[in-house]
Amino acid sequence: MRNKYLFLLTVASVFLSYAALRSARFGGAEALIGFGCIPDNVCFAGLNAAAIPENASVFPTGGYDGQFYYYMAAWLYGDFELVSLDGIQAHHSSRVMVVDSLGFRLPRIGFPLLTGWLYLFGAKALSYGMPILLLVSHLLVSWVLFAARTEAGWLFGLNPISLLSFGLNLAEPLALSLAVICILLFLPSGLAPAESRGRFPGLCRRFRLPVGAVLMLLSLLSKETMFLIGLSMGLAFVLSSISLIRRQRSGNSNATLRQLVFFRWNVSVALLLAGVLAFSWYWYADFFGGQGAAGKIQIPFAGVIEFIQSRPRLISGRGLLLIGLMWMIVFCAYRLLEAARKQNGWMDRFILAGLLLNLGLISMASAEEYWLNFANISRLFAPAMILLAFCRSGWSFRISAGWMLSLTFLLWLNDFNGLLKSL
Repeated sequence: MRNKYLFLLTVASVFLSYAALRSARFGGAEALIGFGCIPDNVCFAGLNAAAIPENASVFPTGGYDGQFYYYMAAWLYGDFELVSLDGIQAHHSSRVMVVDSLGFRLPRIGFPLLTGWLYLFGAKALSYGMPILLLVSHLLVSWVLFAARTEAGWLFGLNPISLLSFGLNLAEPLALSLAVICILLFLPSGLAPAESRGRFPGLCRRFRLPVGAVLMLLSLLSKETMFLIGLSMGLAFVLSSISLIRRQRSGNSNATLRQLVFFRWNVSVALLLAGVLAFSWYWYADFFGGQGAAGKIQIPFAGVIEFIQSRPRLISGRGLLLIGLMWMIVFCAYRLLEAARKQNGWMDRFILAGLLLNLGLISMASAEEYWLNFANISRLFAPAMILLAFCRSGWSFRISAGWMLSLTFLLWLNDFNGLLKSL
């Protein structure tokens, strides 16, 4: 289906209906934020009551990670002091914003930075505005990607990680969208269909490098898994530049080739600069400390093996993720064999490098922290949502599409069944 209006209507309908299901199931639109309070225990909604909307839906199970993006956004643009749960006893001010761990929440500042200004208009404006920004950014980027690559637009537009994260007020839809725009800006000419070339004409001529670098920086600051996208892009550009330099030395040098080499090196430098700045912030914010997310990894594939030993159902969320992991391994092995027979282009290098890095990240996820929690482990697959969407049309693309869309359908069906049971 190549009708752009039908495409946009379909993607918007899936996301809006998912939001409606969760809102109806959990008691209102604010449920998308995931405020939580465990009675007589940890109650973040109570500790941060001064910053959340009146009569907001509060989960009695502790809530979801999306609430911490809200608290971070309100802290950035409100008159609050940010403290961790462990350090709250040392603060006696009523204007504190409490999160579970500073090393876990502070590094991912991109999403709060882009949405926190809504808090200037009140708590309700922020609670409604954060999911709206996630949805609008996803729809706009899906539309642009659809115009450039129709199949990629469909697969990215309906990817399960953006849908899940949208329903939980997590940063993945925004981070993925920013990364996709960066890819399209830096996409080497000739890889996109003729009608999509020059889709950003002004940016392509003058501001493509700085704009792309800023978008990648914001994507990295929104979600750390986007480092894999930036790293694989940079690696693909470096390898492509080396290949072009070899062509120059073999006597095929011309002005166009020299300009192409110069541009690709500049892109690599821009991506490196964005990566260094983001990494410096993560380091400063103690992301790599014991309480940060980086402290929750372990020996490769130990968590996967432990999860398999629990004999999970394959027709389930985590079961489908396990199938997806196996598919990614097969896909990478096939691409490596293919690369040994012939020279790969930029896109093939980008996809293969990114998927190998993503496999490495997933393999180090622990069973207790990640594989036993669908929302946690599924979001480690976020880079693959971009990489598989950019695959060439063919059997591999169709398998990837079948896997991703099955997860999307299962997510939607799960909340639909949950709503029926609650009636």
